[in-house]
Amino acid sequence: MIGNATHTIDSKSRLFLPVKMREELGDSVYLVKGLDNCISVMSVEKWRSYELKLKSQSDSRARAIQRVICSSAARCDVDAQGRIVLPQKLREYAGLENDATIVGVIDHAELWNPGRWSGYENEFTADDLADAMELFDV
Repeated sequence: MIGNATHTIDSKSRLFLPVKMREELGDSVYLVKGLDNCISVMSVEKWRSYELKLKSQSDSRARAIQRVICSSAARCDVDAQGRIVLPQKLREYAGLENDATIVGVIDHAELWNPGRWSGYENEFTADDLADAMELFDV
């Protein structure tokens, strides 16, 4: 999954997902707290894989992580217009008010506060890109 787009969140907390991303994500998605205060958007298949990884550990730290992640996660159906409803708790976590920037990240999408995304993207310098290319041997 690649690319990014910014869309308005309507008065009913609905957000339009770009067609190409919807094609890869499917008719239902899971919304989960992501790293760096974004929301991860996963296909059902990706969520099942994520769930297995979460269940693979059973110590007290793993249980705490399972509780925090699963208690705020939500399954959302994509409506006929290509929109999902964003739960208020996840909107607050990601700082999403009127708009959201949707970013493709290989096997999932992320929803970002547009200002936070812009800052994050602008912090990534040409030197950072060169380091990444070397690290991943690209």
